[in-house]
Amino acid sequence: MSQQRIPVAQRKRLERNRQGRLAGAQWLATITQPLSVLLVLLAPLVIILGPRLAAFSLRGFAMVALLVLLLLLVPALWRARRYARAPLEFAELQGDSSPVAGLFFWRPRVMRTANGEAVRFQRRLAPMPRLRSGQTYLVYFLRDGEQRVLLSLVSAAHPDARHYRPTDAFQRRAQQRS
Repeated sequence: MSQQRIPVAQRKRLERNRQGRLAGAQWLATITQPLSVLLVLLAPLVIILGPRLAAFSLRGFAMVALLVLLLLLVPALWRARRYARAPLEFAELQGDSSPVAGLFFWRPRVMRTANGEAVRFQRRLAPMPRLRSGQTYLVYFLRDGEQRVLLSLVSAAHPDARHYRPTDAFQRRAQQRS
């Protein structure tokens, strides 16, 4: 990420996150994330059972379509409710000292607190810029069970960084939701 320019999408995420809210794209990604796995698992079932049930009646095909729709909607609604209540968190973290971390995209992204404690992000909902070792970043994230999900970040040295610090609304929302 350039020191002088923050992409428009990143600015929008930061603006929403600093108020304690998820941006629209982040909300959609958190809710629909498990649906791709379900679709892959349901595809063989639909291919095998769909034509057999449809051959007997149109009701059989409608039943399979309804079942698939139900299996996709229930997890999405459950996750929407869970994330609507999850408080966002903010921290000032430093980039880790690993210069090749970007090459190992499947590994969790590691950042460090001021006292050196490692903070791992197993998932992220933001494009990950190249982190500079030792540089401080303003980081918004949420917890999904024991995992942390990176929402957005900006360099603390950026000229506009003070505009991306948490607002009073962020603190109020965090207190209401925890």
